[in-house]
Amino acid sequence: MLKFSQQLRQKQLFKLLNVISSDNGLPRVLVTDNGSQFTSNFFGEFCKLHGINHIRSPVYMPQSNGQAERMVDIVKRFVKKNILRLGPNLNLNNCINEFLLGYRSTPSTATPGNISPAMAHLGREIRNSLDLMKPLQEKLYAPDIQMEKQFNSQYGARLRHFNVNDNVWARKMKSSPWFEGRIIARQGSRLYDIIDLNEPLQTWCCSAQ
Repeated sequence: MLKFSQQLRQKQLFKLLNVISSDNGLPRVLVTDNGSQFTSNFFGEFCKLHGINHIRSPVYMPQSNGQAERMVDIVKRFVKKNILRLGPNLNLNNCINEFLLGYRSTPSTATPGNISPAMAHLGREIRNSLDLMKPLQEKLYAPDIQMEKQFNSQYGARLRHFNVNDNVWARKMKSSPWFEGRIIARQGSRLYDIIDLNEPLQTWCCSAQ
């Protein structure tokens, strides 16, 4: 399922198709309505060149494309429920993106083996907010500490740990001179916010090396 604007022009369409194809590969089958951008000779040549079987729904009978029509109905019902919940504060783009995340991460009877569209397309599940309710699964995707230790041991990498208020020497780029600073915050395992003691109003984010 892809989002297309009603005002999508032919040049924009080809640009979008090229982006989608570079990320996902060329489709074998492409089902569209009878919009002028899909009925042009140029689009027909594009499909022929890339071996795409282009199927158009019959004119004035969009219901013949049952799968697409069912999806349209599902999306409309999702948007209506969010209108009732959010009223004038509804952002349609955010609403559609929320629907797509839920749809692509939910097992479906339309996919082989009833797996989620994400698993069928990407070969893996995509993370959503419901994963926060499964701490054990979250732990499986946490950084592999043991592997990191083995890598550091094999290649002689030395880990350096600092604390807030430690005085350190840092530089903004590899080609820049070192300056004396103080750690004021820690952003990650190796990232720190450092204030330049010579210029107290300037703060830099640096990594420990």
